[in-house]
Formats: sequence, structure tokens, C-alpha cells
Amino acid sequence: MKWHILDCTLRDGGYYTNWDFRQNLVQNYLKTIADLPIEYIEIGYRNPTQKGYSGEYYYLPKSTLELLSDYECAKPKLALMLDAKNCVPQDVPNLLKGCQGLVRLVRLAVNPAQLDHGVSIARAVKDCGFEVALNLMYLSKLADNYSILMEFKKLSEVLDYLYLVDSYGACFPGHVKKVFQFAKDNLPQKIGFHGHDNINLAFANSLTALEAGADIVDSTVLGMGRGAGNLRTELIVAYLAQSLDKPIDLSSFADLLEIFQKMKDSYRWGSELPYVVSGLADLPQKDVMEWLGKKRYSTSTIVKALQGKQQKALSGKSYPKLRDRIEQLGLINLKTCVIVGGGLTAVEHSRAIAEYVEKQQGLVIHSSLRNIEPYAKVNIPQAICLPGREAEKLKRLPSDIINQQFIAYILSSAPRMADSVKEDLVGKTVEVEAISQLNINYQTAMIEKDSPLGLAFSVAQTLGINNIFLVGFDGYPGGKEVQQELATEVQNILDLFTASYPTIQVKSLTPTRYSIPQSSVYALLGSLEESIHHEVVL
Repeated sequence: MKWHILDCTLRDGGYYTNWDFRQNLVQNYLKTIADLPIEYIEIGYRNPTQKGYSGEYYYLPKSTLELLSDYECAKPKLALMLDAKNCVPQDVPNLLKGCQGLVRLVRLAVNPAQLDHGVSIARAVKDCGFEVALNLMYLSKLADNYSILMEFKKLSEVLDYLYLVDSYGACFPGHVKKVFQFAKDNLPQKIGFHGHDNINLAFANSLTALEAGADIVDSTVLGMGRGAGNLRTELIVAYLAQSLDKPIDLSSFADLLEIFQKMKDSYRWGSELPYVVSGLADLPQKDVMEWLGKKRYSTSTIVKALQGKQQKALSGKSYPKLRDRIEQLGLINLKTCVIVGGGLTAVEHSRAIAEYVEKQQGLVIHSSLRNIEPYAKVNIPQAICLPGREAEKLKRLPSDIINQQFIAYILSSAPRMADSVKEDLVGKTVEVEAISQLNINYQTAMIEKDSPLGLAFSVAQTLGINNIFLVGFDGYPGGKEVQQELATEVQNILDLFTASYPTIQVKSLTPTRYSIPQSSVYALLGSLEESIHHEVVL
């Protein structure tokens, strides 16, 4: 039986590149794919305007579609995807305007709980003249009761394809075989499979689906895709060539793989232990991708959290309170602090920042260890926040740095992630109660409790500081999805803190992309000099 391949590298790979790809890479990719036995190329999403930045292949303007159609890829048909949760049926004609004649297939990602909504969008897409595929998510959650599949029996005039998606990468071949045999025996649509490789079964599950009668399977170059990635295009193409007993020249594909290998080395998609655990536990891999990308926690900590081993993943150890430590040092009347972030501007302007804090008799709060060295030997009181793995990293710093002007090493109050505490640090380790309003997301094992900025704000609020200045919170100009998630986290915390404590002044003293009032550390130093000069004259 003849079956087909849909390559969705640009759409699924966009989760790592934020849907931006270099033009020469795309041209090379499309020309290479055109020489392979691939039926469709899914080139990205069409979306209404969303918050935050997403790139060219998330919105696919008509000019991009026209450019892609010129890249000598006439043989594979172009496809794009709509995310059902981002649109309503009445928006579909406008959303797909300009796609006619350029795009053949429109696919819809649909949550089974929102099936009626997804079908209504599918009808609207069909009315616009496209082939339609509905990608039904969460195949691993589909038990032996296949009643939801029977809903598609009456939709032959609406759907050309029904895809079953192993969203969590949790399926085993036996389950895939049963579901696909049922679908082929009972449904009028062509049936497709989209697998994820959490437990290294994407290829095995794809072959099982094909043996059970699947008409089409998805793949990506080097498996590039969200989390653990997908079935590898080069693997399934080679298998197809063998099954057809038709030799295929893969030499040009080898050159393309070299380019994508460099991307893989940078973005690190593929099955790692946390993805294996999430797959076996039937858990979403989005959270794993985010936690690994932020690099706040060790692999072992993430695995423990995913496995629900609260007693191992969390620490309940108590430490002295921050305020008591500050009172011991006679610093209880602090009115000004500077929170140091991880951006380059905190280093570039460190001399002026330290000078300002010294003149104001304030406190420097390091939200992480990233930029402590330029401040280490400056004679001003400084505290270091230790979110996530920062305490572990601290052990790798030279002792002459950690024993300098740092008056406290600050942890969030228990329970906290176990990696947070490795050892007492010369009696200076203290804890602070996290501000509840800033704990945006208390998902698995309270991982989001350890936001660096959130912890630093908790320190300032606990000490009653009314003037908070930020340095080194530069923001991100674009880039990886995880960078955008970090930027969103910081902006959310800024918004929540300023809304919750309107009498506390929060400003950035260095250039920033965040939406926050800005000043200049040099302007403040100039104001202090003018004030001193005025007093001398008087």
C-alpha cells in the first residue's frame, strides 16, 4: 500500500528558533526536500496577532508564501497549520487570505476536549477551498473506548485527513497498532500519525502505524521539534526508499544534515532523561523543555520533580531569617537597593553603579551569580540570591570572591528545590519568604518559585526598601523560545510587583527592553554631585 511523508521541520522546529530561519537555510532545505519522496512540506503557522514576538514562519505573510513557492519546490505540496485555540471560525477566511493557489493543505491542531470547536474551524477552512487535516492531540490518553474517533465518521466531506498525535511521546507500538487498526476499519478519512521521540519510539510507532494502514506520517530533519523531537526525515525517507525498492540519492541531504546538526548542537533537541521520564509518565514535555532551557535546575532535580518524589525533589530545611541577619549587621534602615541581573550592562556600568550605591549607603542584591565578579571587591554591602542551582555554582567560584563583601546568601523559604541547598556558607545563609503575588506558576514541585527577580524583589520588600533600581535586566532582542519565555517571566514579575506595591519606586538604571520606568545611573550620580555642591555653597 502506498503511503506518504509530510515534513514539518519549519513548523515544529520553530519551537526552538521562535519561527525565524535564515533565508539561505530555507532555500537549501526546500530544494533538498524537493528531490525526496515527500508529499507535503508544512512551512509553519498562520496565526492572528499574538502577544510577544514570534517570527516569520509563525505568521507566514503572503510575501513569504510567494517567496517559498519560487524556491523550486513545486513537487512537494505546501501545507500550513492553524492552532484551533488561537482562532474562531469567522476569522478563518481572513486568516487564510492570500494562501489560495500557494498552499494545498491546512492542518488544525485540536484538543479532544475542544473537538466541536475544531470541527467548526475545519468546515470554515474547507469552505475556503483547501484540503483539510485535523490533528487530534493526546493519542496516549485515548483508552480502549474509541467513541471520540467515531465522531469523524460523519465528517468525510469536511476532513481529508485525520491525524492522531502522540503529543507526550508516551505511546508504545501495541497501543498505536490497536488505535490505527480501529481508525482504518471505521473511518472514511486518510489517517496520519505524528510522533514524538521521548522514549525513542517515534520510528517504531510510525512503522507500526503504517503497518496498521496509516496513509501518511510526519517527520522533521534530524527530528527537529518541540522537546524530545520527532521522527527523523532522513530515517523514514531511507525506509521508504527501501520498501519501494527504489534507490534515492541522499548525498544532497547529507549536506543539509550538516547544517541542521550545528543547530541541534546549539538548541539541544532530542531525547534526554527528563523527556524520557515525561514520556513514560504521560506528562507534557513543554514544561520539561522550559526547565531545561532555563538551566536553573539539574537533570536529577527535574527528574525527581517529574516523578513526583516530593520528599527528594524538595527541601524543608530552615535557615535564619534575612531580617534577623540584617539587624545583626546594623543595616535595618536601608532605603535604596540595586538589583543586579545577568545582562552585560551590569558589567559595563559596574563602576558607576557601585559608586552610586556607596554614596546612597544602599544595598546591592545580586539576583544570580552571573555578574558578581565586577562587584566582588567593592566595599559596599551586597547580598546574593541563590535560586535554583546557584548554590551549587557558588562552590566553583574562587574563595577570595565569595568571602568578600557579601553579607548574606539568600534562599527562598522552604519548601524549595533540593538543589538550592548544598552547604552552609560561613554562617551567612538565610531565607526569605517569597512574595506570594509573584509566584505566577506553582506547577510541578514548585519550580517557578525560584525566579531570580522574584526572589530579589522578596528581599527588597522584606527589608522595607522603597527605592529599587534594576541594572543588567537588558531583555532579549529575539532568539530562542526559552529566551522569550524568560523575558515574559521577568515582565510578568515586574508588572505584578509594581501593581502590588505601588508606593515602592522601581526603575532601571541601565538600558532595558522591558516595560519599566527608566533613568540613568549617570544622571543620578550627577544629581548627587549637584546636591553636594549646593550644600557646600550654602
